[in-house]
Amino acid sequence: MTIPKIMPVDIADSTEFTGGSDGSVQLALVLGIAALDSSGMFHPSADITRAEAAEMIYNALEYIAAHPAPARMTGE
Repeated sequence: MTIPKIMPVDIADSTEFTGGSDGSVQLALVLGIAALDSSGMFHPSADITRAEAAEMIYNALEYIAAHPAPARMTGE
């Protein structure tokens, strides 16, 4: 599995990330799965609504549908 190279997004509240989650958040932002607010903040400690979670799941599924994994070659 190859990990895509991304151009990091400037996140105003990136100092609030814990446990090394900043890479995952960066990838979600670049892939369009998650978004920053109008102030450029992610709010990593804030609760999210079911609607917000559903939107992120939908965005992830849309990304997967648009970028299918390469088929495995037989005989590997």
